[in-house]
Amino acid sequence: MTDIPRAFERIFDGCANDVACSSVYPNAREDFAAAINNLRANPPTLEVSLGDETVEMEVDSTLALNAMFIGIYGHGYSALPSQVNAYAEGDYSALRNIIPQLFSASDNARVQHFAINCSDDPVSSLDQIDLEDLPDYYQEIVLDDAWKLANFCPMLDLPQLDATSDEPLTADVPVLLLQGGYDPATPVEGGNLVAEALPNSINAIFPAGTHIQVHDPCALSIMDAFMTDPTTAPDTSCINQEVTFAVPLDATITSTDGDQSLSLTLAPGYLESDAFGPLQVFSSGQTKQIFGTIWDAGEQPDARSSLQYIVDEILPWEIQESEFFEGDPVAGYPTQRLQAAVVDPAFGIPFPLDGIAFENEGGRIFSLIFVTLNPGEVEALRGSEIPATLETVIVDGGG
Repeated sequence: MTDIPRAFERIFDGCANDVACSSVYPNAREDFAAAINNLRANPPTLEVSLGDETVEMEVDSTLALNAMFIGIYGHGYSALPSQVNAYAEGDYSALRNIIPQLFSASDNARVQHFAINCSDDPVSSLDQIDLEDLPDYYQEIVLDDAWKLANFCPMLDLPQLDATSDEPLTADVPVLLLQGGYDPATPVEGGNLVAEALPNSINAIFPAGTHIQVHDPCALSIMDAFMTDPTTAPDTSCINQEVTFAVPLDATITSTDGDQSLSLTLAPGYLESDAFGPLQVFSSGQTKQIFGTIWDAGEQPDARSSLQYIVDEILPWEIQESEFFEGDPVAGYPTQRLQAAVVDPAFGIPFPLDGIAFENEGGRIFSLIFVTLNPGEVEALRGSEIPATLETVIVDGGG
């Protein structure tokens, strides 16, 4: 069985030892327990996108726990403290984005998973599971994992590996191991045991890595060097030793002359990226971006025109449809809003764009653009994230 509780505990320990994470989420483990209790008592019904279909789904604590666990396979470890904090307060918007991952695995992957686990001393009864020292909030997911093995393994009826399969594999040949520090399924402790039995091995550990490292350019360079010359230890100095957790970002957008600024607090997970023309950029993962700029007085005719100019002349996407309307005030200023569907010509897939612009007394125009490439994030982005972000906006400086 997978040590699911240890995967969560590793993250909570990491948050506690991280200054930024522990200062914002000092009670991450307690938030987790509170969230599970809330889900048990009042499971919410959420609209979840499964492929091209949106379904209403009652999300109980077992489903939520499985979704949170599968989310760690990506860079979910980073977002988990902020997510459980939101769940503890009744905000389940992040679950809408994670739950589809539970249903995205192919049948081949599922059969392979059970073929491996069911051939080596699988759980045959829930009576084998010792819950005595396990916190209450982990017990149901451990039992759920055991139940799956106890039910699926008899269907596969696989021959059992003999006792020699438990002995460490050893060989005096060059071996490269790539491990993720936050791998929830095959943790570093297990990989280290494998490495100890292979005297000619290179054990490359990526502290912020999760289950698969081949998406990391550094990992690819190490693999390339090893395959080219396995007798020479590859240079592993490119491995990023930094582990970061998603916390709210206090961002500032500054005018070209430096006289005017707009500050705002972005949702956990955003980091500042390279500027795109006159636009400052903040990105969250590979799906969400915020673009912002401050126009000099007279540079744009009005707030609405500034949004139109950004989507027509600066951003590289084609507009499929768009709608302008007056929005709620931001920092006390009336706003123009834009909601549009835009398309990246390289892929041809439409995604939503939200724009907000307003003008101050000095004729400066402030423009913000929010985009997400993930359809499952649209409701949470428009329903909670954008309004919460706009509430934090502060305008500072002259006209």
